[in-house]
Amino acid sequence: MSEGERSDGQKARLGMAMVALGAFGFGLLPIFLFEGYAMLPASITVLVFYTYPAFTLVIARVLFGVRIEPRMLGTIVLVVFAATLILAPDAIEFGLMPAVFVTFGAPLGYSLYLVCLSRIPSDVDPALRTLLLTTAAGLVAGAYTLLVEGGLTLPVSTAGWVSLAGMTLVTGIVGIMLVVVGASLAGSARAAVAGSGELVTVLAVGWLLFGEVVTVEAVLGAGLIFGAIVISLPRERPVGKT
Repeated sequence: MSEGERSDGQKARLGMAMVALGAFGFGLLPIFLFEGYAMLPASITVLVFYTYPAFTLVIARVLFGVRIEPRMLGTIVLVVFAATLILAPDAIEFGLMPAVFVTFGAPLGYSLYLVCLSRIPSDVDPALRTLLLTTAAGLVAGAYTLLVEGGLTLPVSTAGWVSLAGMTLVTGIVGIMLVVVGASLAGSARAAVAGSGELVTVLAVGWLLFGEVVTVEAVLGAGLIFGAIVISLPRERPVGKT
């Protein structure tokens, strides 16, 4: 076997291992997120989820030895603070703390997913990566539902099936493909920070389409998220300098 063939084989095995591990993390995301929604106020659940940029840094460091840049730590502090301003969570009762710890499984799973995406060799077709990830993640979530809930609940109306199909295509396949490509180009930490921009999208939709009240805290939070994204951008060094 030539060196090139051996290298291609190693890349293929690495790609499949990262897909499997990433799909496992992605499958954990909805499980713990929905558990959080069932046990906690929605604002608390979403705020817990938006700690995932911090977990992304930690997991990348622990699994792959990726250096943690000080400015990336700063961007994550901005993201969490911004999410707190935007979501304005209610005070949480002490008795709900176990539910909070359970919900942390969602950002952990999503962080593992992002870190693994950034390690998949870039020459693996994005469409193939998306197919493998969505299929494997669906199997993880489906297996959990069957074992814990005792069965799957399917839509009972035409509108329900149409909604399910739309969610699968737009927020599922298309969304995952964008994350697959983005994580491989930007790296897991920067992809995580950029992903927090969806909070701003939710705010904008609420303000523009549903007439929701524009609060100073929410505007400030949106500005902080944009600032975090800008700070996280790679810095080009002048040619000839290290």
